[in-house]
Amino acid sequence: MKTNASKTWRAMGEYAAFAPAVWEFHSELYCKAARQLREDYESHVKSSPRDTLACVACITVGQFNMCLALELICKARYLATDSRPRKEIYGHDVAKKLLPKNLLSDEQRKLLDFAVVNVEWAGRYPTPKWDTDTNKQKYDVPVVDEAGSWDPNNMPNIAGIGIIDDLVALYVYIQKEWTPASYGLRKDVLRPD
Repeated sequence: MKTNASKTWRAMGEYAAFAPAVWEFHSELYCKAARQLREDYESHVKSSPRDTLACVACITVGQFNMCLALELICKARYLATDSRPRKEIYGHDVAKKLLPKNLLSDEQRKLLDFAVVNVEWAGRYPTPKWDTDTNKQKYDVPVVDEAGSWDPNNMPNIAGIGIIDDLVALYVYIQKEWTPASYGLRKDVLRPD
């Protein structure tokens, strides 16, 4: 610790870094923001349907917030219930690394994988890392006919109201499958690894 650093700030960080309740609280903030943006979208469509930028902003930012909320609730669940190293929360691949294999259906797992891509880049940047062919191939969109047409529903950075609704449903499902009462399952919740 630096000699001029705040001990209070450091202590808060020591607590918050691995406290499930803190991660869950932040997930709820992003979920609330996503739901509000979804409502705002409906309002914009009714009151000023020609304000395309406002409508698109509500959808894309709302979806990104919902994807981030999902990531955070999964990390809260992991911190509360899993005995593996806490440092596993540092990364975005929550479906494969943090959740029990039998918790999600194949469809839910696919949606959570979509959320991961959204948090990694699709909700923040116009393209993923575009510096090598390998990076580009990872997100190639398949053609659907000989003319080279492609289905926009296969785009990794697609956004939509239906997707937000599905993400909210997945968030609610994960939250119901794990409740704050399960904090007691991990005895060392507040003790560093």
